[in-house]
Amino acid sequence: MTITDLWSLKLNIKRQLKVAKIKVPYPINKNDEFDLKAQKEIAHKYMKIEEIKEIINKEIKEIEEIKIDYE
Repeated sequence: MTITDLWSLKLNIKRQLKVAKIKVPYPINKNDEFDLKAQKEIAHKYMKIEEIKEIINKEIKEIEEIKIDYE
């Protein structure tokens, strides 16, 4: 194993440790079970936000393409 391989391995381990520290909250119901209905609502809202972002980006591109004559 070369020094580069060892360094790469060390970096990958650090990345994995950083990922391991991430906490992901998720909804649960009264019975401490996964609340699938709430998860679906969250997913729907996220998808709607992504759709709106796409629309806004398209509008921005159209605005950027407008040619203005300053004469």
